[in-house]
Amino acid sequence: MDQVRIKSAEQSKGGIRKILGFAALIIATFMGVIDGTIVNIALPDITTYFHTSLSDTAWITTIYIMALAVFMITASKLADQFGRKKMMLIGLVIFGVASALCGVSNSLMSLIALRLFQGLGGAIITPVVIPMVIELFGKSKMASMASVIGAVTGLAAAGGPPLGGVLIQYGGWRTIFFVNVPFAVLAFLLVAACTDESYDHTVSKKVDVWGILLLSAAIFLLSFALLKGNDYGWQSVGIIGMFIGAAASTVLFFVVERNVKAPMIELGLFKEMTFTMSSVCYMLTGFGLVGSSIIFNYFLQNVRQYKALDAAFIVMFASLTVIIAMPLGSLITSKWSARPVNFLGVLLMGVGCFLLSRVGIHTAKHVMIADMVVAGVGMGFACQTIVSSIKHLPHEKSGFGSGIVNAARQIGTCIGIALLVSLLDTNVANAKTDLKHDALLDIDRMSISDSVKTVAKKDLQDIFQTSDTDKLKTLQTKLETDVKSAVIAQAAHPDAALLRQAKSPADAQLLVKAQLLKESDSFRQVMTRVNNERDDKMVGAFRNVLGIAAIILMVTSVFGLFTDRKTQKITVQ
Repeated sequence: MDQVRIKSAEQSKGGIRKILGFAALIIATFMGVIDGTIVNIALPDITTYFHTSLSDTAWITTIYIMALAVFMITASKLADQFGRKKMMLIGLVIFGVASALCGVSNSLMSLIALRLFQGLGGAIITPVVIPMVIELFGKSKMASMASVIGAVTGLAAAGGPPLGGVLIQYGGWRTIFFVNVPFAVLAFLLVAACTDESYDHTVSKKVDVWGILLLSAAIFLLSFALLKGNDYGWQSVGIIGMFIGAAASTVLFFVVERNVKAPMIELGLFKEMTFTMSSVCYMLTGFGLVGSSIIFNYFLQNVRQYKALDAAFIVMFASLTVIIAMPLGSLITSKWSARPVNFLGVLLMGVGCFLLSRVGIHTAKHVMIADMVVAGVGMGFACQTIVSSIKHLPHEKSGFGSGIVNAARQIGTCIGIALLVSLLDTNVANAKTDLKHDALLDIDRMSISDSVKTVAKKDLQDIFQTSDTDKLKTLQTKLETDVKSAVIAQAAHPDAALLRQAKSPADAQLLVKAQLLKESDSFRQVMTRVNNERDDKMVGAFRNVLGIAAIILMVTSVFGLFTDRKTQKITVQ
């Protein structure tokens, strides 16, 4: 009886240890993913704080995404070789320390540099989670455990903007970095105490240095060109050179990998159809997140002129839906197959983007929330691909497979930013050019004095050169004030023709007041027309981009139908 009690107590203790270890891995997953999107909403505040341009501040986000994409596959390989627990602890230390230092940064350059190290920490943490979960619970329970991981991943990816909005509203931009520190410390302690070390015992301990360098170079050049091509110009020598360099590095990488005894990537993994197609679908998930999160959030703040927290309230419904959709997708997968779930996931993300493309300047909040719920179901289902990706891989290859599929999502995000943000910038620039041309023509046609026209045109030039919502409102107020002052000044010195119409000083005063009202009324009519046209053209610019994202996602959703078919037995080398 005593032995039974002792065995039961040991099992209970072991169960608690597993739960705490799993909780640590969930915390690590959430931190690593959310920092890729949470900073976006803080960029305007950081720009103002450091008195710099938004294009410079955008490097805070760009460098983090690039670090994830470049280092993730390498980190997963090193973890398989030298110990996943060790790499997780190293990643948590790097991430936590970098987060704390980001929060106390006093210059933009130091903040960008520290974000690089924070991204390195995230790149180490993210791909190691799944193999460590398998070590805790066994591969037989991977589906249920991974559904939680997938839900957390989707929640973190979509929940960055709303959570960032709340933190910034009540604590300032530095809090989005400081909030990571206690969680990093907690995760470190729990991982150290409640998880066991694991390796891929089938791989050599020899590091493929050339493979690492060439693969890192290829991903770096590709992601840099995709993320910054719009800023530097797609036809610029630098960007074209980077695309060529990425292609050359990739070719050299495959040549090297075929001729080394211990390659960085076992190319035979890609013969397994489920793994390859799941990686493609997860890449599409990263692409889709750009449309439903970044692009639509930009629409809410810059076209609907919502405050950051108000925009976050709309976007967060996608995050909340992911929490429900991911376990539901896991349940469907366990009863039937991952294929319908992954297919519907990408398809519904496309449908969500299509519905968001129909949102206008007067669309009610409940309609936008319903659209985000559809997108959230798609995200939740699509995140199931992270589970199906390793379903038919050997147990030992789950860590490296996780690194590849997670890197695929980051590359998908880079492609989404390159394509969708570039299209949006082009559409917005064209819309502003048309608006400016029409507005200046309208002012020329107005029955107002030349001096008033000159003032109005000058202020309109300033308005069309800004995209900052608060500055736009200030400039519009300035325009109205300047025009009113110019009209009053003109009325104080009426032209001779107007005075000749007056039969008396009293009549002259009445004529001057009538002229003042006429010019003011004409100007108000023009500005009302300009504002209405601005709303229509800007909405059209966003609709076009979200519509393109919807088409791409709905067409490519067919890849999901190939994500649960074991077609090749993978030989462990």
